[in-house]
Amino acid sequence: MYPPLRNLLFCLLSVSLLGGCWDAREIEERTSVIALGIDKHPEGYEISVQVPVPLKIVGSGGGGGGESGQNAVQIFSGTGKTVSDTLDDIQNQTNQQLFLGQARILLFGEEVAKDGIGRVVDGLKRRPEIRRRQWPLVVKGKAKDAMKANPKLEQIPMEYIITMMENGSRMGKYNDEDFGKTLINLSSPAKHPMMNFMEISPQQIEWKGLAVFKKGKLVGHLSREESEPMLRLRNEERGETINVPCGGKKSNLKVVFRPKKMKRKIRVKQRSGRLPEILVHIKMNGDIIEKTCAKYDLSQPGIYKKMNRWVADSYELTTRKTVRKMQKEIKVDSFHFGNLIRAHHPDLWRKMDWDRDFPNVPIRVTYEVQVRRTGLEAK
Repeated sequence: MYPPLRNLLFCLLSVSLLGGCWDAREIEERTSVIALGIDKHPEGYEISVQVPVPLKIVGSGGGGGGESGQNAVQIFSGTGKTVSDTLDDIQNQTNQQLFLGQARILLFGEEVAKDGIGRVVDGLKRRPEIRRRQWPLVVKGKAKDAMKANPKLEQIPMEYIITMMENGSRMGKYNDEDFGKTLINLSSPAKHPMMNFMEISPQQIEWKGLAVFKKGKLVGHLSREESEPMLRLRNEERGETINVPCGGKKSNLKVVFRPKKMKRKIRVKQRSGRLPEILVHIKMNGDIIEKTCAKYDLSQPGIYKKMNRWVADSYELTTRKTVRKMQKEIKVDSFHFGNLIRAHHPDLWRKMDWDRDFPNVPIRVTYEVQVRRTGLEAK
C-alpha cells in the first residue's frame, strides 16, 4: 500500500473513534442552580432553588453595572412526594433544562433534618450532575425563607454564604464537611454526619454552631462555645480566639489567646472486663493578642508558664462540658472515637454495642499550651 493512501486510511479510522460534540448543550440553554433548599411539606418535600439571572449579572451582555442581591436571582419552588417529583415540578416552571451541576450549597430546614435526611440524600446522590464538593447546612426555620437572604457584599446572595463557609473552615472555625463526606458518614457504622448550623434572614446571616445528627436525623445542637472542642477532637481544628480569666479564676478581666497550631493524639486504653478509656492529649501554641488586667506584667519571670496553665485549664473546662453534653444529653459519638476503635481494635469493637456503651465510656482530654508571644509590648 502506498504511504499516502495508508496515512489517509489511518486518519479516517482515527476520526471515526472520536466522540465529537453531538450531545453538547450551550450554557445559555440551561437553568443553572447555585443553591438548593429542602423543607418538609404535607405532600412530602418542598425544594427551592436559587438561579442567577444572566442578563442581570455583571459581565453578561453588553456591559453596565448589573444588579445584585435578590434582583440578580430568581427562586423557584416545587413540591412532591419524592426528590425527583419535586425537581420535576420545578422543571415544569422553567423554560430551560434544570441543571444542578453548578449548585454549591445545600440547605436543610430544621423540620426536614429532624424527620431525617436519608431519603433526600439518596435521591440527590443518584443524580450524576450533583457535585460532592458542596456545603450541606442546617438552617433555623425553613430553607425556603433562608433563600431570601439579601447580603450586600456579594452580587449573588448564596455566594456570600459559600464564601463565609470557605473562609471559616480555612481558619479552623467551622466544620469542613462537604456533601461527599456526609455521604461517607451516613454509610459508616461508626460515624455520624455533622453540619454547620446557620440562622439566615433577609437582614442577617450568622453561624450559630453545629447541628448534630444520629445517622440521618437531627438530634441536637452545639453552641459556638461547645462547637470548638467538638471540632478540635473530631477534625483537629484549632478554633477561634478564647477569653481566659486573668489569674485562671472567675474574673471579668481577661487575656485573649489566639491559637496558631495544634496537634492531637488519641489513645484507646483497654481495661479487662470494663469499657475502654479514651485518652486525648492536645498540644497548642498561639499568641496573647489582648489583655485587660493590669495586675499581671507580661515581662515578669515565670508569667508565661502561668498563662500556659490558665489557657489549658480554660480549654479543658469547655471540653469537659462538651463531652458531658454529648454523652449524657445527646448521646451520640460525633467525635468518631468509635471509628478509631473499629479501625485499630476490631476485636474490642465486636464485643461492644457502641451506641449503647458510648455514654458510659470514660473520656479524658488534657491540654498542653505554649504562649509564643504577646505583641509589641510585654506589659
